[in-house]
Amino acid sequence: MNYDTSLQTWKWRYLNNGYLGVSLIVDGKELGLSSNYMLDKLWTKPKDGENFSVQDARMYTAFEEGLRTIRMLNEDQIMQLAINAVACQRFVLINPPASQHFATCYKRHLIKTGDIVTVYTKMGTVGDCLVLEARDGENLSRLMLLNKVLYVKENKGFRLCDMIRINSDFVHPSRFVKQRNRLYA
Repeated sequence: MNYDTSLQTWKWRYLNNGYLGVSLIVDGKELGLSSNYMLDKLWTKPKDGENFSVQDARMYTAFEEGLRTIRMLNEDQIMQLAINAVACQRFVLINPPASQHFATCYKRHLIKTGDIVTVYTKMGTVGDCLVLEARDGENLSRLMLLNKVLYVKENKGFRLCDMIRINSDFVHPSRFVKQRNRLYA
């Protein structure tokens, strides 16, 4: 597939099913993709038909590059997750910190936007995440869950594409991505 990468052809859309979506031009035809975020649940909303901004494009590129390192995703999955990541970072209500549910990483490492990381809960479950922001204003890492579900305690958890905010000391190197050229503190 040939994607038109000019910013004027990627637009945020309000879909009939109540979700935020993106329309883009593929092989000369318009393609619509749905995000995992309902419009009424968003903290802020783009205007319907608003073009992708330069900031959106930069985030999309960083997220897409990180997702490619997993090597288990096809092009459509990468695109869908990267669009969800941009929407999550820009429009989703910022969740309260959830550090109390996660296990500490004893070997500090540097993370950056777009990295794939792993988190371990205190109840023994494991989740894989995309780094949306290495450190926000409260010195917490913003992550987007890449698994279908991650339980942190009985009947409480996160779902695919949910934002997780935790202390960066609880963020582990990915269990799937080879850790080459990593700087460890």
